[in-house]
Amino acid sequence: MDSHRHTIRRGPRRDRDHDAHRVNEATNRRRDRYAEAIQTLVAWTEYPYRVRRRTDDTPATLTALANHGHDLQERFALHEAWIATEHPALAQTYAATRATLDRLVGTLISEAWDHRPGGVPGLV
Repeated sequence: MDSHRHTIRRGPRRDRDHDAHRVNEATNRRRDRYAEAIQTLVAWTEYPYRVRRRTDDTPATLTALANHGHDLQERFALHEAWIATEHPALAQTYAATRATLDRLVGTLISEAWDHRPGGVPGLV
């Protein structure tokens, strides 16, 4: 059996097409990751409503809500680290946006926990 590798030569046009395809794929992946970072910001703004609209205070419900909050925090860490390596100036904007949302969302989350299950006001 011949153990030598054979190089397949492609023409210049085919090389350009292949390179353009790879660049396009990388651009699409980058765009998708930025979209996921924004999606996490939106999910964070919706988290207080999940807490407020919980149907009960069973351990399973409370655990699911806590796990969702933890998942969002992990996603923030991932997105912030990735954006910092991709585009440091954009990372500062993302961090500032998150800090602003944290101030607002934090208050809303506290208020949401003060509602009885089903969104009824009053301390639990």
